[in-house]
Amino acid sequence: MLFRSAKAQPDDPYGQLFQAAAYEALYQEIAKRPYVIGSFSWSYEMIDTPRRLTDGVRGRAAEAVMAKWYALLGGN
Repeated sequence: MLFRSAKAQPDDPYGQLFQAAAYEALYQEIAKRPYVIGSFSWSYEMIDTPRRLTDGVRGRAAEAVMAKWYALLGGN
């Protein structure tokens, strides 16, 4: 998936802010297109600790972004 890989920065060592911003941008674009009637979020695995840059969205800032947009776009 395009946005799964995070980019480490000094202020964002695990790439959470980058990943969340990428998901936010993606869902903003989806919201502009009424012909998009759904999306499929691949199931995500449990993460190991300590965190790795290759972790998916579970327990990360991007998970909250996804939840917000699912509620907005799903009408809940």
